[in-house]
Amino acid sequence: MSLSALSTPTRVLFGDGIRQRLPDLVSEQAEPRVLIVATASSLQRPAMAAIRAALESVAPTSVWEKIRPNPRTSDVDACYEAFKGAGITHVVGIGGGSALDQAKAVAMALSCGQNMATLLGEKSLPVRTNTLILVPTTSGTGSELSYGSILTDEATGKKLGLRGMQMASDIAVVDPELTWSVPSDESVIGGFDALAHAVETWLSTAATPYTEDLSRGALARIYRWLPVVHDDPTNAEARREMSYASMAMGVNLALSTTCLPHRLQYPVGAATDTAHAAGLAALYPSWLDHVRPFAEDKLAACSDWLQLAPNTASGGERADAFVSAMGTFMDRVALHPHLSDLGVTPQMLDAFPAEVSGKLETDPSYRGMDDITAIYADAYAKRG
Repeated sequence: MSLSALSTPTRVLFGDGIRQRLPDLVSEQAEPRVLIVATASSLQRPAMAAIRAALESVAPTSVWEKIRPNPRTSDVDACYEAFKGAGITHVVGIGGGSALDQAKAVAMALSCGQNMATLLGEKSLPVRTNTLILVPTTSGTGSELSYGSILTDEATGKKLGLRGMQMASDIAVVDPELTWSVPSDESVIGGFDALAHAVETWLSTAATPYTEDLSRGALARIYRWLPVVHDDPTNAEARREMSYASMAMGVNLALSTTCLPHRLQYPVGAATDTAHAAGLAALYPSWLDHVRPFAEDKLAACSDWLQLAPNTASGGERADAFVSAMGTFMDRVALHPHLSDLGVTPQMLDAFPAEVSGKLETDPSYRGMDDITAIYADAYAKRG
């Protein structure tokens, strides 16, 4: 393994109440002009309304509220057209993964004066010149620190990505208090996304010692604290631990990469317009069974971290203990969607393998298209 990177270009501010620093961050630049990218419903929450008022007190501030789950390239283009002549110096994305991914794409479009069709066709993205500040209100996607913006292209029905270090935010403001009002079921589905990031960036063939250490810490945190959030969404310590784990996995998404579940979910999400993590959860049991023979040592290590099996157990027994524990964990937090629940049909299932793209070889179990087809088929057979 090589040690290719130990940090990201994003300046991170983490802690309860750290959102109060936002006006000062914007005021670091002379004559700032701010564009907030956030949903209308989120901006109605008292904490969000206070952020908006604070930014308006230090800079001319506009708001873009058209954000949909699985953000669309057309919405990014519409925002770009609305503000391309406004002299925006700061794009502030506030919300879950959809809002943050859309803010990333908007910031890039405004910086270079290009629409999504042009940018998605570029082999490498230009350096962004405006300031991008991301403020997550959920604990799951890690988008505030990752190098990607995942968008749905309505013309093709496919999920595509703007990827590269140029997509990194300049500043991430991670305030666990902003997650307190997120309902339990939404917190669980987001938390599972963070858990998937921990497992996949650990197993990934692109992992480094640095990302592996982050995976270990995040997995232990999520395994312990997500059930607490499920039972008591008001638990401040649990919220803080989940925010930290999600943030750390944003680093891993930037420096390592995910495995097959994320690649396989993108066609599911594009076809059914369902939550990213719901698709992951529907695919995960089948993928774990599939990857287990190829990653026994690493899965056994996960078992060791969580103390799931005796020290005297063999590597295979410890790997099996982790795979089994993941199923139990999903039951514990009432997370057991199936592909059919998400609207996947047999016809869709036949089409999905050809739509899977990305760095498939980073999954230790990937040998060819037959692996993808097998995971989809097994997950659908498990529909209950």
